Amino acid sequence: MSSVEVIKAIFIFDKKSGRPFIRFRPSRDFQIEPFLVIGFLTAIMKFSKEVGRSDLKMIDMENLRFVFTEKDGIIFNAITTKLVKPIDLMFKLNTISTIFLNEYTMEELLDPKIALEYYDGFKNTIDEIIHGTVRGLELERESKLKEILNEFNKNNELDGSGIISFTGDFLVTAFNKIEDEETVHSIFNSIFETKIFGINNFTITILNRHIIITRIEEESLLVIIMREDQICPTIEENIEEIKKRIRKILRG
Repeated sequence: MSSVEVIKAIFIFDKKSGRPFIRFRPSRDFQIEPFLVIGFLTAIMKFSKEVGRSDLKMIDMENLRFVFTEKDGIIFNAITTKLVKPIDLMFKLNTISTIFLNEYTMEELLDPKIALEYYDGFKNTIDEIIHGTVRGLELERESKLKEILNEFNKNNELDGSGIISFTGDFLVTAFNKIEDEETVHSIFNSIFETKIFGINNFTITILNRHIIITRIEEESLLVIIMREDQICPTIEENIEEIKKRIRKILRG
């Protein structure tokens, strides 16, 4: 089952006025009137705040799951089946909200004179995100990239490396442990929670290991995990060199 089949709809609307900027419904079997959903969510969020539950993020109703988040007075809502993992869904929704608020100014969003059709172009971005990755890789290119990463890991005595899209999905991985991939995914999710956008270089140290995230190009990032006691003196130069090699393959 594809992500489009399990994601029924995504709505983006103004919390105060209920004005719907985006009404994205990839599933043909979900044709509920958007204003009914908006009214329902607005009432639920108001009620939860009144009873001291301002952290409400998800509602399960029989076969449907409503996940939502609020940023700058804008509500971002996804309606799905229960087959979608909540953490994955929240990650995609946070990605959508971050990009949306970077693409449109508050002046635009608060201007009632701007027709709703003005925001229709953003549906293409949503479509890319809910499909998993913005960039897909042919098997041949994926194989070449994995070979480069494995060589890079060996030469620099790394615990692993990978290439990740800005949606948080791994394009290629070469980690020694599967848990490392999960750790990186959690960190990346936290970055979007704090509304950091346009990462160039980011380093965090956990349990005597450095996790480095550095931009390769607009839609992809290089992730590196290394132990503190095994940092190669030329690691910065080596990182820049491998990024050049990766760019060459990505651009095909």
